[in-house]
Amino acid sequence: MSLTAEQTRQLQNKAKHWNARIQEVTTDAALALVAFDRARAAARLAQRGGDARAMHDLAMLLMQWAEQQETAHIRRHAS
Repeated sequence: MSLTAEQTRQLQNKAKHWNARIQEVTTDAALALVAFDRARAAARLAQRGGDARAMHDLAMLLMQWAEQQETAHIRRHAS
């Protein structure tokens, strides 16, 4: 299904906003914060649109990533 002209404009505005924020970052940690802000904003929007699980799904995705990083760290530093 293709997007309407209005939907395309909305997506372009969102991209412009987030790309401007990304251009301002100077560290990977700052980039991670912008990425989290974007994901949280998307989850909130999804919730307002009726997706009650959006924030939960985001949290589960982040926890899975964190667990993978923790496991990799422990394996790298095993005696």
